[in-house]
Amino acid sequence: MITIEQIKNIAKDIKEDKEWVNDSHTFAQHKGVVDGLDRLIRHIEEVKKSDISELEWWRSYGEYVSARDNLVDAEACGYADGDYEDDEYWPNLPSRRRENRKPKNKTINN
Repeated sequence: MITIEQIKNIAKDIKEDKEWVNDSHTFAQHKGVVDGLDRLIRHIEEVKKSDISELEWWRSYGEYVSARDNLVDAEACGYADGDYEDDEYWPNLPSRRRENRKPKNKTINN
């Protein structure tokens, strides 16, 4: 997998290559390339921060739950994985399978 640092180094090389810039048109093209590369890097960094934030939240959540009640953590993981679908011990759990979900009845007040 290519890293953000590798992308930044490639972008730097491309941005510094000005040998082909020889008039106002190629200057404008070079400026557009530079702007596009800067936007690409900025976008990747923003997405990376967002991914890390979500991952950090789930890590913290998991540590909290498992430190307080391992049984609840294990049961929640099993439920999320669909382990209790056909278990008579858990008859009141809603189905995790899409095909088994029942639509909610909506009532209309007159």
